[in-house]
Amino acid sequence: MFVSGAAALLFETLWFRQAGLAFGNGVWASSLVLASFMAGLAIGNGLVARHGARIVRPLFFYGLLEIAIGVAGVALVWLLPSFGGWMVPLWRPLLDQPLILNALRLFIAFSMLVIPATAMGATLPVLVKVLRAHDPNFGSVLGRLYGWNTLGAVVGSLAGEALLIEWFGVRGSAFVAAALNGVAALTAVAIARSAPFETPAGASAMPAQVRVSAPASRLLAAALASGATLLALEVVWFRFLHLFVENTSLGFALVLSIVLGGIGIGGALAGGWLRRDPEAFRFAAVIALAAGAFTAGSYRLFGLAVAGYGTALIREPSDIIWLSVALMLPVSALSGALFVVTGAALEREVKPETRAAGWLTLANTVGGVVGAIVGGFVMLPLLGIELSLFALATSYAVVALMMRSACSVEGRAASSVPPLAAGAAFALALVLFPFGRMEEEFVRKVAERMGEAGSKVVGHREGLTETVTFLERDLYGVPVSYRLVTGGFGMASTNVWARRYMKQFVYLPVALHPRPESALLISFGIGNTAKALTDTLSLERIDVVDISRDVLEMSEIVYPDAATHPLRDPRVNVHIEDGRFFLLTTDRRFDLITSEPPPPKHTGIVNLYTREYFELVYGRLAEGGINTYWLPVHSLVPGDSLAIIRAYCDVFEDCTLWSGAGLNWMLVGTRNARWPVSLEAFTRQWRDPVVAPELRALGFERPEQLGATFIADAPVLRALTDKVLPLVDDFPKRLSDDIDFGRLARVYLAWMDVDASRDRFAASRFIRAAWPEALREATLGAFNFQKLIDRARRVRGGRKIHRLERVRNLHAALASGDLHTLPIWWLEIDDNQLDAMARGLASGAPRRAHRYRLAAVALADRDFAKAADHLGDVHGSGVDPKLVSYLRLYALCRAEELEAAAALAHERFGGTRLAEEDRAYLEWLSATVGFVADF
Repeated sequence: MFVSGAAALLFETLWFRQAGLAFGNGVWASSLVLASFMAGLAIGNGLVARHGARIVRPLFFYGLLEIAIGVAGVALVWLLPSFGGWMVPLWRPLLDQPLILNALRLFIAFSMLVIPATAMGATLPVLVKVLRAHDPNFGSVLGRLYGWNTLGAVVGSLAGEALLIEWFGVRGSAFVAAALNGVAALTAVAIARSAPFETPAGASAMPAQVRVSAPASRLLAAALASGATLLALEVVWFRFLHLFVENTSLGFALVLSIVLGGIGIGGALAGGWLRRDPEAFRFAAVIALAAGAFTAGSYRLFGLAVAGYGTALIREPSDIIWLSVALMLPVSALSGALFVVTGAALEREVKPETRAAGWLTLANTVGGVVGAIVGGFVMLPLLGIELSLFALATSYAVVALMMRSACSVEGRAASSVPPLAAGAAFALALVLFPFGRMEEEFVRKVAERMGEAGSKVVGHREGLTETVTFLERDLYGVPVSYRLVTGGFGMASTNVWARRYMKQFVYLPVALHPRPESALLISFGIGNTAKALTDTLSLERIDVVDISRDVLEMSEIVYPDAATHPLRDPRVNVHIEDGRFFLLTTDRRFDLITSEPPPPKHTGIVNLYTREYFELVYGRLAEGGINTYWLPVHSLVPGDSLAIIRAYCDVFEDCTLWSGAGLNWMLVGTRNARWPVSLEAFTRQWRDPVVAPELRALGFERPEQLGATFIADAPVLRALTDKVLPLVDDFPKRLSDDIDFGRLARVYLAWMDVDASRDRFAASRFIRAAWPEALREATLGAFNFQKLIDRARRVRGGRKIHRLERVRNLHAALASGDLHTLPIWWLEIDDNQLDAMARGLASGAPRRAHRYRLAAVALADRDFAKAADHLGDVHGSGVDPKLVSYLRLYALCRAEELEAAAALAHERFGGTRLAEEDRAYLEWLSATVGFVADF
């Protein structure tokens, strides 16, 4: 049973990976596949409950079940990825009819999973029949088998995620799982030959139907309720932990292993308890109340467990295990024990043992289906995490009530101490339940992790697919920017750097395409890219695909005005669907496809970065169409990035790589694009009255600055990835579980070296073909500005920089002639702040509060006298006073107000021994603008 449990969880992991390729990874598709799988388990339980007494050679029958699981399991793993393509003619007409589409998904998923899932469901009741022939204690038998089977599941889950899929791939791992089924089958046959099973007299004559007694009905209802409660708790727990734990497949496996491990340990301990005390099931109600108390209590105490991590997102496996143990292990162990003692009580009422075990697992499995659906689709959206935990803790009282009367033992006086103690602990846990802690502590912790200075939560929803939080950063009460957080991870922002790289996904292909008319955006995020698409007037149709209805609905926070909301544009068609499934199913072709899914190491996302996925993208491009794709190297070690680049370049022959903002890069490929476009077409965005101001605000003030984000073209990328295996569906673990931020930042900064990128731009055959000749020389010069932009980005990212270096870089930006955005970036000001300032001033805010920002604008306008005037009145704004002095002295010198400059220099630096930094600054001023201090 241990080996069988390992094979079962390994197969389940593989089936769900492959089912995502066939049916999509949307919440409905995933839930329907899960429901189909658990329905198959329930059928197996029910069949053995009905007909198990007639099985004469149960070990041989068990061997056949294991063989059926192995054969059908391998077939599913190998066939599911292709199945989605075969079903396209059936899916396509239903793409925008979710009710019918989901019904079809349910029917097909159930039809495919029914054989192996039914066989899995039958294994436990069949082996109960075998072991019961040698051990009359049903509870002990059930506990041992259930415990070892569940502990095997832990090993199967962890081994698949940590080792097997990486070594053998998804399809190769299926053969490992099948081999484990074979081991279980051969072992069963060997045992049958060495110790033949003796069929109890009259077993074959057992009636197919029996009357269910009132106690049995209550026990089955309790088994169903406890199964529903635990599965609902799993859904809620996992959602809660995502606020603190990075949402990776390995993290998910670790969290799941704690639940399974707890269930297995509890089941095994209960079996040992029943061996010593066959009537221990009389404490079933006590166990249920203890589970309820721990459900509430673990949430109350969880803040202590997570406190030591501050606001950091937790990645280390040992830390994930610790938090999972603190939150889930006690209740999971009690649930495992509750299952076994319920079975021991039920066996008194239901004969033979196969019927008792079958009915028990049937009720528990059906409860699990109900609990998973209610937890994810009802409780979380309506109640949220906190109230759901309270409701589920309370539900254990219902289980306890059903257990109390059904588990009494005639002739044995029951001690009132354990029930009273458990009841008191349960009541106390509910009374002390920390209502409001989610918002006051846990959501605030996420906000602190993701937010910038002055951020506050302006929207929070615990929806179907994830917990969604919107943060707002304001300036004197005026909104400046927003950040979207899903779970505990910051997905997108409207700050200037996020807008820069997200809108570049549109600006670059629109510049390179003669006239794009149709576009597809996969993953809406916070709407930056969608806004760039709707601002593009040549587009006649825009399709937006996102898996989360909640994210789309909550975008009203960012775009309260329907006139500017990108989803309100009449050209936009919204599809709530998995992006890969949409690409597989749609028959449309697009001039531009752009995608920004979550980072590839997030659970369920890796298949949006594989070669097969890029082939789907290529297949949906119109002739001459262009694809842009997010490459978030900030969450990838270099080997991971190379595997994705290799997969992309295997599909797109003219693949190129571009920087966006920091470690947010962009892959670009086309379907037989013809070059070059005319200079007129390339530069049209800079003449557009809507797009041009945004281009300038994002640092693309001249068309040639777009080209200065170039990193490498196809020959360079192919040479770089020549010895790297591409990321493919079958080998998702070509992305490692490692993240070494210090090392990867150094490697990536070397790849982004501006001088090297300029040389590659000059030598690139792609650039010679695609870039308008009249812009090439100017673009080479724009790489000098790109250096300043990259440095400014690192400063805004928290890099410490000396005051002198800041003023020197400001001076270099001003020397560009007419660039306006770059100088204000070096003063850590951006258009979001300037817009908020303008709104604040218009509503009567005092100008003094904005003097530093007004000075930045004046410097960018090269109005140095006005800048010096504003800088003379900067007080209490949080800006470094010495930096203000440096800037004011510089502005006075540039305004040629030398007497005022001398007076300021004497006031700030005269009369005391000059600090080394001040001396260096004055020497720089002397060399740069000819100002010489007279002291």
